[in-house]
Amino acid sequence: MHGTNPGDNGSSNTMIRRSTTLCSLLLGASGILAAQNQKDMIIQMQRDMGLLQEQVRTMQRTQDEKFAAITENLRTTLDVVNRLTATLAVTQKDMNDKLGEITRNVSSPMTSMGGKVDSMADQFQGLSNSVADLNSRLGKLDARIAELQKMIQVIQTPPAAPPAAGGGDGMAANTTGGTGAVPLASAQKIFDDANRDMLAGSFDLALQGFQDYLKNYGNTQQAADAQFYIGEVHFRRDDFDSAVREYTKVMDAYPDSSRVADAHFKKGMALVKLGRRTDAKKEFQTVVEKFPGNPLVARSKDYLKALGVNTSQAPAPKKSTTRKR
Repeated sequence: MHGTNPGDNGSSNTMIRRSTTLCSLLLGASGILAAQNQKDMIIQMQRDMGLLQEQVRTMQRTQDEKFAAITENLRTTLDVVNRLTATLAVTQKDMNDKLGEITRNVSSPMTSMGGKVDSMADQFQGLSNSVADLNSRLGKLDARIAELQKMIQVIQTPPAAPPAAGGGDGMAANTTGGTGAVPLASAQKIFDDANRDMLAGSFDLALQGFQDYLKNYGNTQQAADAQFYIGEVHFRRDDFDSAVREYTKVMDAYPDSSRVADAHFKKGMALVKLGRRTDAKKEFQTVVEKFPGNPLVARSKDYLKALGVNTSQAPAPKKSTTRKR
């Protein structure tokens, strides 16, 4: 065996120590480098955090500014809406006031017109009654003239011979003359008394008088007037159903009388009072179409307009119903 060389052992130990020192230095350097890197990373992270915080603050400021602008816009919009609401309220009030004023201005003339129409109806009826009274007076005058003519004839005729036969004939003639004059005077008195009772408001007496006239003198010229006035009595008593029936009798019993137009018109008025507007239109249209020259045509057109009928167009001419011989 070879002996160990002390120089070689020392050299080995020296190398080991150097290696150990070098390793320590390398480890220290690595630690220092690692620490430096960590420090740089921390610094970088701090910078990044600072940037993020600045960005967050910038975003917050931007959002605050936007929210402030939106809030201001909303406040402005609310102010505008409130002003518009107030303006609309004032406008609505003005419109309501104007509509109320227009309604008052329209309703007042309409009411006045209705009153004038009723007043004209009363005046026309009074005129009709006056004409009827004048006719009755003329009838009385005619009867009186007839009596005077007979008296003159009796005065101018020489006295008859005394024989009984001749005297009997003269009495018969006088009796006949007497029976010819008395009914006329009696009929006229009944008619005139009934007419005066109606004008005085004594409707029961008037109704009885006209009915008595028709019962005893239904074929005379004034019979149609008596029948019409029976309808008038019912109309003035607000018994419009009875008035409609009595006016219809004028048309049925006396179709050629001048009272037919009056009967159609007053029947239409009674139907309006009863709320039977469609039937009333027919009566007023009959007056317009069948009696073009009658003064009641204008008033019938007024009623038709009030009932919603256009009277501006002339009615179509009706075909003649006259039969050829």
